[in-house]
Amino acid sequence: MTTTWTAYETTADALAALAAEGATGALSGERGIVYLKAGRVVHVESAFAPDLGALLTRSGAVPPDGWWEAVDRGGTQHRVGHRLVDSGRLAAGALEVCHLGALFDAAYFVL
Repeated sequence: MTTTWTAYETTADALAALAAEGATGALSGERGIVYLKAGRVVHVESAFAPDLGALLTRSGAVPPDGWWEAVDRGGTQHRVGHRLVDSGRLAAGALEVCHLGALFDAAYFVL
């Protein structure tokens, strides 16, 4: 479903309106995309910020081959992080910290 509304001056204003109406979907702006579910931000992507895979592999927390193996096995179901934890390649706490870091970094650039 596509929602049409009056244009907002900023991405942050549009996001606030979508959150208030409990929207589910994606808000695309010049610097990235904010994904919402029932008005809550669940994911943010921006070309200006490293994604979860880049953070985990560049930091050495997960070797690149371990990341790509998890993508191959769990990527279509969006369970890459769970695969890494279940396989013992990454602690659950480390996944949460890196995921939130990636989300907040992207949100900084999008908003």
